[in-house]
Amino acid sequence: MRASTVEGKNVSPSAAYSDRGELTADLITEPAAPDIVPMKRGTPDEPAKQIQTFTREELESIADNEGIAGLRVIGNQVGVKAKGIVEMIEGILKAQGGE
Repeated sequence: MRASTVEGKNVSPSAAYSDRGELTADLITEPAAPDIVPMKRGTPDEPAKQIQTFTREELESIADNEGIAGLRVIGNQVGVKAKGIVEMIEGILKAQGGE
């Protein structure tokens, strides 16, 4: 069984390989590249969202009630990751700029 287009052109890989000699650089048209649009740089117009700061006592209370999962929610907001509760509290306090 041979695969062919409606026009009768053979679409097998061997036919494409044998037709490679018919293609020349003059027949190839390269699409035009889109215009370059300058990127917007700088800070956004809206003010930066304030991140709530926590004291050591508040973080320890959250750890008592919700465990490390509650601290991880806060840690994700400030970019802190840790495996233990003590390390997580220390990291959050350090990321906030101390106690």
